[in-house]
Amino acid sequence: MEHNTFISKLRLAALLTLLTAAIAAIAAFSGCRKTQTVDPYAENGGRNINLICGVDEFGRTFDPVLKTDSGKTVGMFYFLWHGASGKTTYNITELLKTDTKSLWNKAGTPSSPLYAFHYWNEPLFGYYRSTDKWVIARHCEMLTAAGVDFLAFDTSNGEIYTDQFMALCDVFQEYYDAGWDVPKLCFMTRSKSVETMERIYEALYKEGLYKDLWYCRDGETPVILGIPQEGLEARYAELDAFFDIIYTLWPDEEYEGDALSWMEWTYPQPIHDRTINVSICQHTAIPLSRSWTERDRNWGRGYDHTDEYNHGESFREGINFQQQWDTVFNNIDDIDTVFVTGWNEWIAQKLLVDGVVGFVDQFNEEFSRDIEMPKEGYGDNFYLQLCSYIRCFKGADNITAAHPPLITIDVNADPAQWDSVSASYIALSQTVRARNELSVDSKTRYKQAAPDNNIQEIKLAHDKTNLYFLIRCENDVVCSDATGWMNIYIGTGELSVKGFCGYEFLADCTLEGGTLYRLDADGNGTEAGTVRTSVSGKYVQVEVPLKALGIKKVSGCRGVYFKVTDGVEDPDNILNTYISGKSLPMGRLSYYYYF
Repeated sequence: MEHNTFISKLRLAALLTLLTAAIAAIAAFSGCRKTQTVDPYAENGGRNINLICGVDEFGRTFDPVLKTDSGKTVGMFYFLWHGASGKTTYNITELLKTDTKSLWNKAGTPSSPLYAFHYWNEPLFGYYRSTDKWVIARHCEMLTAAGVDFLAFDTSNGEIYTDQFMALCDVFQEYYDAGWDVPKLCFMTRSKSVETMERIYEALYKEGLYKDLWYCRDGETPVILGIPQEGLEARYAELDAFFDIIYTLWPDEEYEGDALSWMEWTYPQPIHDRTINVSICQHTAIPLSRSWTERDRNWGRGYDHTDEYNHGESFREGINFQQQWDTVFNNIDDIDTVFVTGWNEWIAQKLLVDGVVGFVDQFNEEFSRDIEMPKEGYGDNFYLQLCSYIRCFKGADNITAAHPPLITIDVNADPAQWDSVSASYIALSQTVRARNELSVDSKTRYKQAAPDNNIQEIKLAHDKTNLYFLIRCENDVVCSDATGWMNIYIGTGELSVKGFCGYEFLADCTLEGGTLYRLDADGNGTEAGTVRTSVSGKYVQVEVPLKALGIKKVSGCRGVYFKVTDGVEDPDNILNTYISGKSLPMGRLSYYYYF
């Protein structure tokens, strides 16, 4: 495996646990096989998520994975209920700051009604509806880039959210048709499980809708999660003849071997027929809001099993999530499937539990279990953790990258000179999509313009003197003298905390050429050199001197990692690359190019 610092840089109190996990992971992935050299750009015509790498807020890194184990699978708990079950935007985090009396009022108040759904905080994309295709597209891109293989929709309360999953299927089908290995789809049922499975069958499976997106363990039979119901044995048998039914296990139930558990209240987590659950936070002493007064009865994002303590000062580092994955790496030979809880639940109902106000499944930033980014808080740290651990879980060892040939590009010549260059990075998003959707409470309209330049592909080449970029857009390039036009962020060699979010340099392109800046931690630049550019139709060509990047010899540098952005609003906030303009790739993710 490539080096991965997500299994390091946590508190000294957890050092022994982390070292044990690291040793186990190395042992699991290592062997006596000969090193295999592969062309990292040969896979699927540039649609290779394994060339994605990243540096998180805490300096933890993950490298590209040159080859993956097809026998390893990762699932994600996904929620469709925004705007359906939840139509309000009461915010627990804000109430804890401004109106705690209303929050804990047992009768409810106008600012915090009893039985109303409350958000633990506002998502990065706002209080979106689950039918918002702009958001669905972002989710599809992020989950695909992470390497998630399937989603399990939460229909455990008996609601199947037909409009919502149909909207999601529409978007995911677009990406599938464009050649991407998007996460496949299944449903998790529990309450009135047989009736719920029957309605799901009628809505989706009976007519064979979106068959490309069905999650099938055996390649043929669609998976559904459910349980038998007393008195409905014959109807269950009919469903079982069509579906591959996996038993839905609750964390308070006795161990079942052949089951899928969405949450475990024991640590280390048990393995169910080569399947294991990994979660961000565990409500071991329901409700999760009990943690406000009895902190260590529930296991929050910062819960450390070595000292059985919730570390509030460092919960954004995700040691709980790390230790859940430690169990996976310590038992890597016995696990084929990891099911992760979860992506985007966000809301919990205000209830009375034992005579006091309680929020069962979500509470605040520390005691919540979503990976999707909030507008304020942990950013994309948990998303990068997810990307990192999936690569550790699936990645094959003893693989090295073949060196691409040295190629000299004349950036003022015809872009056809790039036709033979294999180092291609295809954009996950091929469709220009603007946003114009209402929030769940219909009080806010979210608008986001489509990018001016829909970047489709990036190619890289190099010789002994220069690094070359080809940026191909869907249509003729819309030129601009704005600051955010065609920026290339570059880091050299090994990924680490350096410059701005790991990037040492910014190539600020203009029609007349451009400037290479050395970046500081705040994104401020000091001139380090010049770059040559040209625009021809839908192509932008860029030449960056290696010397200006501090690279004296390509033989002495493994390569570079990079991001291309266009039209990002306020780019000094890295999270804005998820929202505006076009970024390849988004957030703190980068592509790697090997010399």
